Amino acid sequence: TQSVNVYPVPSKGIVFVDLSNVKSTSATISITDITGKLVNQFDATLSGEPISIDLNNQQSGTYFVSVKTADQEMIRKIILEK
Repeated sequence: TQSVNVYPVPSKGIVFVDLSNVKSTSATISITDITGKLVNQFDATLSGEPISIDLNNQQSGTYFVSVKTADQEMIRKIILEK
């Protein structure tokens, strides 16, 4: 099973996405807020190192990190506390 680990939760602004257990070499990472509004999206090359996402420009609240590879989509909840 491929898994995604997002930390720290709660976060103060920088979130790390650990995709070391994902077999794909690339993924699309999307961040949405609690209302479903897309706040960030980018394509990532998976090298085994955690990917950092800067959410310092976002309001405190609940967000969702979606990692979409060629064969699956994984979603994790994060809490932003400033």
